[in-house]
Amino acid sequence: MRSGRTLWDELVVHYDTGIATVAEMRKAWAVMKPYVDQQRWSQETAFLAIQEKEAQWWRDACIAYFETFSHMPMPAGHAPPPHDLLDVLQQFRVGALADQQLPHLHHQE
Repeated sequence: MRSGRTLWDELVVHYDTGIATVAEMRKAWAVMKPYVDQQRWSQETAFLAIQEKEAQWWRDACIAYFETFSHMPMPAGHAPPPHDLLDVLQQFRVGALADQQLPHLHHQE
């Protein structure tokens, strides 16, 4: 990679940067409160909160997915996803499909 990082490290950094960017957008929007009508400010505040939550979810799901292939450690300073990919899939009621088509996702104990 141009950055000198491995593909795995670059992927993790990319997703974490996305989350940090949304957090900065929320801070910038918070400062705008005195200049925007209450309804618009509240609606956009809610949308930005959703965007940040979804950015975190996508980051965790994608990192968990790619980790099943890479088996590489997380880059220094970056937290692993709180759930493995199978847990994420089961949250969305696709657990049976995951069991059939993605058997390598099961934890080996």
